[in-house]
Amino acid sequence: MHIKLQHIISVTFIYLLIMVPFSHAHDQQETFEVTYERYEAERKATIAENLVFTDVEAERFWPIYKAYQAETKYIINELIKLLQTLTEDMSNISNAKAENIVEHALDLETEHQQLHKDYILTLQRRSILSGTKLLRYYEIEIGLIAAFKNNLTRILPLVPSKKDDAK
Repeated sequence: MHIKLQHIISVTFIYLLIMVPFSHAHDQQETFEVTYERYEAERKATIAENLVFTDVEAERFWPIYKAYQAETKYIINELIKLLQTLTEDMSNISNAKAENIVEHALDLETEHQQLHKDYILTLQRRSILSGTKLLRYYEIEIGLIAAFKNNLTRILPLVPSKKDDAK
């Protein structure tokens, strides 16, 4: 992946993840929408730059990609809501609430993994891309997902330890 675009995407996602959870509730959705649109444009540019599509491939690929990203956007929005819940009362979070957050986060991750798998298999089954282009796209996509997760771990503060953490 082109380093400059990867950096831009990383910075955008950091902004997305920092600004949305801490913004006022009224502005939250608007901030998410604007930031996500910028992020999505950068993702598309990264894909287009690293995969040179024929006209036929582009005509078939981008509508499926758009549907995939619409579903991914929903999952990211849910994750941001979850992170907002976490950051609202991090120092006094109960064990039950912490467990609930972990379960919800794992459910969202599983949902995204299944969506990603279904999407890649759709590209394969419909012969949208040749085998090598499909593999290249997969490599790019997992790189983008990894960058997102890496940025997430960088900005999320750890929940403070409590004396009652030991069981």
